[in-house]
Amino acid sequence: MVKTASDKQFPTIVLAGGHKNIRLHDIANFFTDMYRYREHYLPMGSYKTIREIEGTINDQPGRYPLILFLLNTLRRTPSIGKVKIIGPKPELEIALAKANFPTSQFEIVAQGKSFGENMMLGYNAFGGKGHVLLVMGDSPLTTVQSIENFIELSQAYLDYDIIIPVVKAAVLDDLARFMPRPYMRMRPDGMEPQNYCQPKDLDKRGRISVRLTSLALTNLEGTTVEQIDHLRSLRKLLRPAVQRLIREDLGANILIQYRRGIPFTWLSKKFEQLYYKSMLVVGLSHAGAAIDVDSSADLRVIAKILYYQRQRKQARISKKSAT
Repeated sequence: MVKTASDKQFPTIVLAGGHKNIRLHDIANFFTDMYRYREHYLPMGSYKTIREIEGTINDQPGRYPLILFLLNTLRRTPSIGKVKIIGPKPELEIALAKANFPTSQFEIVAQGKSFGENMMLGYNAFGGKGHVLLVMGDSPLTTVQSIENFIELSQAYLDYDIIIPVVKAAVLDDLARFMPRPYMRMRPDGMEPQNYCQPKDLDKRGRISVRLTSLALTNLEGTTVEQIDHLRSLRKLLRPAVQRLIREDLGANILIQYRRGIPFTWLSKKFEQLYYKSMLVVGLSHAGAAIDVDSSADLRVIAKILYYQRQRKQARISKKSAT
């Protein structure tokens, strides 16, 4: 029998690490990304997850650290158990105390030197066994419903080591125009649920356009920091240095194959060969889970989205009260 999301609370890791200052290689990558990704901004320093924006938490308007919108969502999600926040510990403690945010469910763990080290710090803090929920700390539009739906969908597939949710372009249309990001285009073979991809979602090569989300269910037992950091280094496909690494891992013709159309089944098989972990891609229908914050411009857009969401909520409440 397939469990429902309410049958189990998942230990959760929030990755909120980063760098206080912009690094030299961030500036070098800026020029590449400006041309290839149309990203006309430098990455934020000053620990972006504690940068403040206007918003409302628990019906109280004000300026809050970016990460608090996500933590408030996790606090209200039935399937979420204890939460380890990996990041700059003193700064996060000050930010949460300033906002008078209840922290009994949360524990802040001082960040390490890399993304992979941060992930393993959180995983080992939970005992280093079984599945944990990973959440990116710069995803304030992630909702209770998106987390619950992802966990409920994943219950049938916990024999996979890693379950990665994606959101298709058709779901993201309204938000993508405000915060454009490149899509990954893959053939949907091996994607669950099988009815997620509709014929209208496919391009002429039979590919669906998707974006990764802020979530993942992972069993990292036996995984090394180096493996995680290497995998993360491949995320910017249009950078020439990344393309060289991908050719080394997946073959000289991989980019030609990608343009023609690679199925998720092929990607999962290669992933298992390289990292000794089984992987499944699942589709979600919640746009907010695929929106992250990369720049000060993104922060301003997020603040506007949160404002309009609050206005719509108040309008619905007023309409309901009137009837």
